Amino acid sequence: MQLPCQKGKVITMKKRFAMIFAALMAASMMTGCGALSAEDYKEELEDAMSDCNEAMSDLMAMQYEDEDDFDKGDAKEKLNDAKSALNSIKRLSAPKEIKDEHKEFCKLIDYTIKAADVQYELVVAAVADDDDKVEKLEEKMEEIQEEMEDKCDSSAYADLYSALNELIEEEEDD
Repeated sequence: MQLPCQKGKVITMKKRFAMIFAALMAASMMTGCGALSAEDYKEELEDAMSDCNEAMSDLMAMQYEDEDDFDKGDAKEKLNDAKSALNSIKRLSAPKEIKDEHKEFCKLIDYTIKAADVQYELVVAAVADDDDKVEKLEEKMEEIQEEMEDKCDSSAYADLYSALNELIEEEEDD
């Protein structure tokens, strides 16, 4: 059986199925279909957290730079590095035993990403000595913090780490 395709080309049903199957396989490989082992998950999580902390520390240190020496592009790069690390955590495929803890931690990550954006703006405003903007941004940061406290479990990271360590111990015992 032949089916019409764009631009007058004809593709057999078998070829169309093969193309769809190949696309699905590629998509599943890109999304990391299988869950990581607990040990691999922990390593990926710790690497991403370390990368985020390093990038945010570098960004926050920039607020003390002289306006003439400040490179807004470099500051934006640090922000993007931190957000990339945080988003990589959200994309991790947690072992099924800790999926709920991972999901809860990802809620905190979403607020952390919002706070990182505000922190970037704070750095830019501080370097420019724009006290009014700094004050508004500090208020915005407080609002994010309050919303996070209302909507998230503040112990999500500790709960995840505890469950992860227990899972690793169980895997080692097997």
